[in-house]
Amino acid sequence: MILIFAALVWLAAFLIAWARRRVSAMWIDLGVIGIIGAATAGFFFRVLFGDAWMPAGGGDLAQFLFPTYKFAAEWWRRGIVPLWNPYLFAGMPFVGDIQSGIFYPLNLLAFFLSDPFTLRDMEYLSVLHFAIAGIGMYAFLRWGEWKLEIGNWKLESTSNLQPLTSSIQSLTSNFNLSRLACLAGAMAFEFSDLFITHFGNLNLIAASAWMPII
Repeated sequence: MILIFAALVWLAAFLIAWARRRVSAMWIDLGVIGIIGAATAGFFFRVLFGDAWMPAGGGDLAQFLFPTYKFAAEWWRRGIVPLWNPYLFAGMPFVGDIQSGIFYPLNLLAFFLSDPFTLRDMEYLSVLHFAIAGIGMYAFLRWGEWKLEIGNWKLESTSNLQPLTSSIQSLTSNFNLSRLACLAGAMAFEFSDLFITHFGNLNLIAASAWMPII
């Protein structure tokens, strides 16, 4: 469900950009983002649509994180914030375990959209963060051009196509990459060793995926 939701958000943004005829700018970038999403789905096709599991044998994803997330999901759906785990030893602070991720927005979305919460949902969360990593790196590399385009739009609406100011030019002079170069950088980051070898460490890739945006 969470992957379908992400795809629908992208489709809505793409159609809005296309309807406004940003042909030379935004909707092309959204199309490239769609390519990143398609590449992610293609790479993990058997995980998303087949019977494959990653990592093989389960690893930490199945043995540690899944019970942790499932406990959190069940308590959230009961309307109870899972601050305490009464099942381990004589009880322990569940919120004190940083890996529980009980307030992470994407975890919360998965907890409430998936009933019951399963190991396959954990796989979907991992794949989603691969896509976030690729899209985030593409946005980071394209940021200079986007700043330039946003500056142009503002100037068009307020000053009748006056030349770009020096402040806008300074934002883009040192970071001007083509869409193809940005796409290559996004793919290299998304499918790098950092993410591929740590597929079973969801918390690690979830944190790393946001680095380009942060």
